[in-house]
Amino acid sequence: MEAIVRLLNAEGSLAEFRSPWTRHRVRRVLADEKYIGPHIFGRHCRPLRATTGFRNPPETWVRVEGAFEALVGQEMFAAARRAIANRMVCMTDEDMLDALRRLRKERGYLSTAMIEDAEEVPCVATYQRRFGGLMAAYQLIGYRRGGQVRDTHRNLSDQAMLDRLADLLRTEGRLSIKVIDDSPTLPCVESYKRRFGTVAAAYAAIGYTPPGNGTSRKPRGRKFSDETLIARLAELLTVAGRLSWDLIAASDLTPAPCTYVKRFGGLAAAYSMVGYERQVEPIG
Repeated sequence: MEAIVRLLNAEGSLAEFRSPWTRHRVRRVLADEKYIGPHIFGRHCRPLRATTGFRNPPETWVRVEGAFEALVGQEMFAAARRAIANRMVCMTDEDMLDALRRLRKERGYLSTAMIEDAEEVPCVATYQRRFGGLMAAYQLIGYRRGGQVRDTHRNLSDQAMLDRLADLLRTEGRLSIKVIDDSPTLPCVESYKRRFGTVAAAYAAIGYTPPGNGTSRKPRGRKFSDETLIARLAELLTVAGRLSWDLIAASDLTPAPCTYVKRFGGLAAAYSMVGYERQVEPIG
Protein backbone atom coordinates (compact mmCIF):
# COMPACT_ATOMS: atom_id res chain seq x y z
CA MET A 1 0.00 0.00 0.00
CA GLU A 2 2.94 2.32 0.66
CA ALA A 3 4.00 1.87 -2.98
CA ILE A 4 0.54 3.01 -4.14
CA VAL A 5 0.73 6.10 -1.91
CA ARG A 6 4.20 6.99 -3.21
CA LEU A 7 3.14 6.50 -6.84
CA LEU A 8 -0.01 8.64 -6.54
CA ASN A 9 1.80 11.45 -4.74
CA ALA A 10 4.75 11.31 -7.15
CA GLU A 11 2.36 11.69 -10.08
CA GLY A 12 0.77 14.73 -8.43
CA SER A 13 -2.58 13.01 -8.08
CA LEU A 14 -4.67 14.41 -5.21
CA ALA A 15 -7.19 12.74 -2.94
CA GLU A 16 -10.48 14.29 -1.84
CA PHE A 17 -10.38 18.04 -1.15
CA ARG A 18 -7.01 18.32 -2.93
CA SER A 19 -5.20 16.50 -0.11
CA PRO A 20 -2.13 14.26 -0.50
CA TRP A 21 -2.70 10.51 -0.50
CA THR A 22 -2.05 8.54 2.70
CA ARG A 23 -2.32 4.83 3.44
CA HIS A 24 -5.64 5.43 5.17
CA ARG A 25 -7.11 7.26 2.16
CA VAL A 26 -5.89 4.55 -0.23
CA ARG A 27 -7.30 1.83 2.00
CA ARG A 28 -10.71 3.56 2.12
CA VAL A 29 -10.88 3.56 -1.67
CA LEU A 30 -9.75 -0.05 -1.96
CA ALA A 31 -12.30 -1.20 0.64
CA ASP A 32 -15.29 0.84 -0.59
CA GLU A 33 -17.83 -1.44 -2.24
CA LYS A 34 -19.44 1.40 -4.20
CA TYR A 35 -16.68 0.96 -6.78
CA ILE A 36 -18.16 -2.42 -7.70
CA GLY A 37 -21.74 -1.12 -7.88
CA PRO A 38 -23.79 -1.33 -4.64
CA HIS A 39 -24.96 1.59 -2.49
CA ILE A 40 -25.04 0.73 1.21
CA PHE A 41 -27.26 2.35 3.84
CA GLY A 42 -27.41 1.99 7.61
CA ARG A 43 -23.71 1.75 8.36
CA HIS A 44 -24.00 4.11 11.34
CA CYS A 45 -26.54 4.69 14.08
CA ARG A 46 -26.98 7.17 16.92
CA PRO A 47 -29.48 6.34 19.68
CA LEU A 48 -31.92 9.00 20.83
CA ARG A 49 -30.31 11.65 23.05
CA ALA A 50 -26.87 10.07 22.62
CA THR A 51 -23.96 12.39 21.89
CA THR A 52 -22.03 9.82 19.87
CA GLY A 53 -23.01 7.11 17.42
CA PHE A 54 -21.66 3.69 16.56
CA ARG A 55 -21.10 1.51 13.51
CA ASN A 56 -23.75 -1.14 12.84
CA PRO A 57 -22.73 -4.76 12.15
CA PRO A 58 -22.31 -5.38 8.39
CA GLU A 59 -25.11 -7.97 8.38
CA THR A 60 -27.63 -5.23 9.28
CA TRP A 61 -26.67 -2.88 6.43
CA VAL A 62 -29.13 -2.26 3.60
CA ARG A 63 -27.60 -2.91 0.17
CA VAL A 64 -28.90 -1.59 -3.14
CA GLU A 65 -27.15 -3.60 -5.83
CA GLY A 66 -26.28 -1.92 -9.12
CA ALA A 67 -26.76 1.62 -7.80
CA PHE A 68 -23.45 2.73 -9.36
CA GLU A 69 -21.57 1.77 -12.48
CA ALA A 70 -18.87 -0.69 -11.47
CA LEU A 71 -15.35 0.67 -11.96
CA VAL A 72 -13.56 -2.58 -11.05
CA GLY A 73 -14.53 -6.23 -11.28
CA GLN A 74 -15.64 -8.42 -8.39
CA GLU A 75 -12.50 -10.57 -8.57
CA MET A 76 -10.11 -7.60 -8.41
CA PHE A 77 -12.03 -6.06 -5.52
CA ALA A 78 -12.03 -9.38 -3.62
CA ALA A 79 -8.27 -9.72 -4.18
CA ALA A 80 -7.66 -6.21 -2.79
CA ARG A 81 -9.83 -6.98 0.24
CA ARG A 82 -7.91 -10.20 0.90
CA ALA A 83 -4.60 -8.35 0.68
CA ILE A 84 -5.81 -5.76 3.19
CA ALA A 85 -7.07 -8.48 5.55
CA ASN A 86 -3.75 -10.33 5.33
CA ARG A 87 -1.85 -7.18 6.26
CA MET A 88 -4.08 -6.69 9.30
CA VAL A 89 -3.48 -10.18 10.73
CA CYS A 90 0.26 -10.30 10.08
CA MET A 91 1.07 -8.32 13.24
CA THR A 92 0.07 -9.17 16.77
CA ASP A 93 -1.06 -6.45 19.18
CA GLU A 94 2.39 -6.41 20.76
CA ASP A 95 4.05 -6.17 17.32
CA MET A 96 1.94 -3.10 16.56
CA LEU A 97 2.80 -1.50 19.91
CA ASP A 98 6.51 -2.25 19.40
CA ALA A 99 6.32 -0.47 16.03
CA LEU A 100 4.91 2.61 17.78
CA ARG A 101 7.63 2.45 20.44
CA ARG A 102 10.36 2.33 17.78
CA LEU A 103 8.85 5.24 15.90
CA ARG A 104 8.58 7.32 19.08
CA LYS A 105 12.19 6.55 20.01
CA GLU A 106 13.36 7.52 16.53
CA ARG A 107 11.36 10.76 16.19
CA GLY A 108 10.83 11.80 19.82
CA TYR A 109 7.07 12.18 19.53
CA LEU A 110 4.09 10.68 17.68
CA SER A 111 1.42 12.10 15.39
CA THR A 112 -1.16 10.70 12.99
CA ALA A 113 0.72 12.11 9.97
CA MET A 114 3.97 10.55 11.15
CA ILE A 115 2.33 7.15 11.62
CA GLU A 116 0.71 7.33 8.18
CA ASP A 117 4.08 8.13 6.57
CA ALA A 118 6.07 5.43 8.39
CA GLU A 119 6.46 2.35 6.20
CA GLU A 120 7.13 -0.11 9.03
CA VAL A 121 4.12 0.98 11.10
CA PRO A 122 0.45 0.04 10.47
CA CYS A 123 -1.83 2.90 9.47
CA VAL A 124 -3.81 4.89 12.03
CA ALA A 125 -7.09 3.19 11.08
CA THR A 126 -5.59 -0.21 11.97
CA TYR A 127 -4.67 1.02 15.46
CA GLN A 128 -8.18 2.41 15.86
CA ARG A 129 -9.76 -0.91 14.94
CA ARG A 130 -7.37 -3.05 17.00
CA PHE A 131 -7.24 -0.95 20.18
CA GLY A 132 -10.42 1.12 20.00
CA GLY A 133 -8.55 4.33 19.27
CA LEU A 134 -5.08 5.75 18.73
CA MET A 135 -5.08 7.27 22.23
CA ALA A 136 -5.60 3.80 23.72
CA ALA A 137 -2.52 2.54 21.86
CA TYR A 138 -0.54 5.56 23.08
CA GLN A 139 -1.50 4.74 26.68
CA LEU A 140 -0.34 1.14 26.28
CA ILE A 141 3.17 2.29 25.35
CA GLY A 142 3.23 4.97 28.04
CA TYR A 143 3.05 7.90 25.67
CA ARG A 144 1.05 10.97 26.69
CA ARG A 145 0.01 13.09 23.77
CA GLY A 146 -0.40 16.77 24.43
CA GLY A 147 1.13 19.38 26.65
CA GLN A 148 4.70 18.10 26.64
CA VAL A 149 5.23 19.20 23.05
CA ARG A 150 3.98 22.72 23.55
CA ASP A 151 5.71 23.09 26.91
CA THR A 152 9.09 22.41 25.25
CA HIS A 153 8.60 24.23 21.94
CA ARG A 154 11.39 26.69 22.80
CA ASN A 155 13.82 23.79 22.45
CA LEU A 156 12.63 22.98 18.93
CA SER A 157 14.73 24.09 15.99
CA ASP A 158 13.15 26.08 13.17
CA GLN A 159 13.24 22.98 10.99
CA ALA A 160 11.53 20.85 13.66
CA MET A 161 8.72 23.41 13.92
CA LEU A 162 8.32 23.41 10.14
CA ASP A 163 8.39 19.59 10.01
CA ARG A 164 5.52 19.43 12.49
CA LEU A 165 3.60 22.02 10.53
CA ALA A 166 4.08 19.94 7.38
CA ASP A 167 2.91 16.82 9.25
CA LEU A 168 -0.25 18.65 10.24
CA LEU A 169 -0.84 19.76 6.64
CA ARG A 170 -0.57 16.16 5.42
CA THR A 171 -3.08 15.07 8.05
CA GLU A 172 -5.67 17.85 7.71
CA GLY A 173 -5.20 18.77 4.06
CA ARG A 174 -5.23 22.47 4.98
CA LEU A 175 -3.87 24.89 7.57
CA SER A 176 -5.43 27.74 9.52
CA ILE A 177 -4.95 29.45 12.85
CA LYS A 178 -7.66 27.26 14.38
CA VAL A 179 -6.22 24.04 12.94
CA ILE A 180 -2.77 24.85 14.35
CA ASP A 181 -4.01 25.89 17.79
CA ASP A 182 -6.25 22.80 18.01
CA SER A 183 -3.33 20.44 17.37
CA PRO A 184 -1.65 19.14 20.54
CA THR A 185 1.54 18.22 18.64
CA LEU A 186 2.36 21.75 17.46
CA PRO A 187 3.50 24.93 19.16
CA CYS A 188 0.78 27.57 19.24
CA VAL A 189 0.30 30.12 16.46
CA GLU A 190 2.00 32.84 18.51
CA SER A 191 5.14 30.70 18.68
CA TYR A 192 5.26 30.51 14.88
CA LYS A 193 4.80 34.29 14.69
CA ARG A 194 7.64 34.89 17.12
CA ARG A 195 9.95 32.46 15.35
CA PHE A 196 9.18 33.27 11.69
CA GLY A 197 7.68 36.75 11.88
CA THR A 198 4.26 35.73 10.57
CA VAL A 199 2.27 32.54 10.13
CA ALA A 200 2.29 33.21 6.38
CA ALA A 201 6.10 33.05 6.43
CA ALA A 202 5.94 29.61 8.08
CA TYR A 203 3.40 28.51 5.46
CA ALA A 204 5.71 29.69 2.68
CA ALA A 205 8.64 27.80 4.21
CA ILE A 206 6.79 24.48 3.80
CA GLY A 207 5.40 25.40 0.37
CA TYR A 208 1.79 25.90 1.47
CA THR A 209 -0.36 28.59 -0.12
CA PRO A 210 -3.63 29.10 1.80
CA PRO A 211 -6.78 29.72 -0.22
CA GLY A 212 -7.95 33.34 -0.47
CA ASN A 213 -6.25 35.53 2.12
CA GLY A 214 -5.12 32.58 4.24
CA THR A 215 -7.98 32.75 6.76
CA SER A 216 -10.19 29.73 7.37
CA ARG A 217 -13.60 30.48 5.93
CA LYS A 218 -16.73 28.47 5.43
CA PRO A 219 -16.77 27.15 1.85
CA ARG A 220 -19.55 28.46 -0.39
CA GLY A 221 -21.84 25.69 -1.52
CA ARG A 222 -22.87 27.15 -4.85
CA LYS A 223 -19.42 26.63 -6.34
CA PHE A 224 -19.56 22.87 -5.64
CA SER A 225 -21.18 20.13 -7.70
CA ASP A 226 -23.68 17.79 -6.04
CA GLU A 227 -21.02 15.07 -6.02
CA THR A 228 -18.52 17.31 -4.20
CA LEU A 229 -21.12 18.35 -1.61
CA ILE A 230 -21.86 14.71 -0.84
CA ALA A 231 -18.16 13.80 -0.76
CA ARG A 232 -17.52 16.54 1.82
CA LEU A 233 -20.47 15.37 3.89
CA ALA A 234 -19.11 11.81 3.79
CA GLU A 235 -15.70 13.08 4.94
CA LEU A 236 -17.32 14.87 7.87
CA LEU A 237 -19.17 11.67 8.81
CA THR A 238 -15.88 9.76 8.76
CA VAL A 239 -14.21 12.34 11.02
CA ALA A 240 -17.09 12.95 13.47
CA GLY A 241 -18.86 9.59 13.39
CA ARG A 242 -22.25 11.30 13.09
CA LEU A 243 -23.98 14.20 11.36
CA SER A 244 -26.14 17.06 12.57
CA TRP A 245 -27.11 20.60 11.59
CA ASP A 246 -24.69 22.03 14.18
CA LEU A 247 -21.79 19.81 13.09
CA ILE A 248 -22.22 20.78 9.44
CA ALA A 249 -22.50 24.46 10.35
CA ALA A 250 -19.31 24.34 12.45
CA SER A 251 -17.17 22.29 10.06
CA ASP A 252 -14.65 23.81 7.66
CA LEU A 253 -15.22 20.84 5.35
CA THR A 254 -18.83 21.55 4.46
CA PRO A 255 -20.84 24.58 3.33
CA ALA A 256 -23.76 25.78 5.44
CA PRO A 257 -26.54 23.24 6.18
CA CYS A 258 -29.03 25.34 4.23
CA THR A 259 -26.99 24.60 1.10
CA TYR A 260 -27.82 20.90 1.46
CA VAL A 261 -31.46 21.73 2.14
CA LYS A 262 -31.68 23.84 -1.01
CA ARG A 263 -29.72 21.43 -3.21
CA PHE A 264 -31.21 18.10 -2.06
CA GLY A 265 -34.54 19.10 -0.55
CA GLY A 266 -33.48 18.47 3.04
CA LEU A 267 -30.66 17.19 5.21
CA ALA A 268 -32.29 13.76 5.45
CA ALA A 269 -31.97 13.31 1.69
CA ALA A 270 -28.28 14.27 1.82
CA TYR A 271 -27.73 11.96 4.78
CA SER A 272 -29.19 9.03 2.86
CA MET A 273 -26.74 9.63 0.03
CA VAL A 274 -23.80 9.04 2.39
CA GLY A 275 -25.47 6.08 4.09
CA TYR A 276 -26.25 7.87 7.35
CA GLU A 277 -29.58 7.43 9.14
CA ARG A 278 -30.57 10.30 11.38
CA GLN A 279 -32.20 9.51 14.70
CA VAL A 280 -34.93 12.04 15.40
CA GLU A 281 -35.36 13.00 19.04
CA PRO A 282 -38.87 13.59 20.41
CA ILE A 283 -39.71 17.09 21.63
CA GLY A 284 -40.19 17.55 25.37
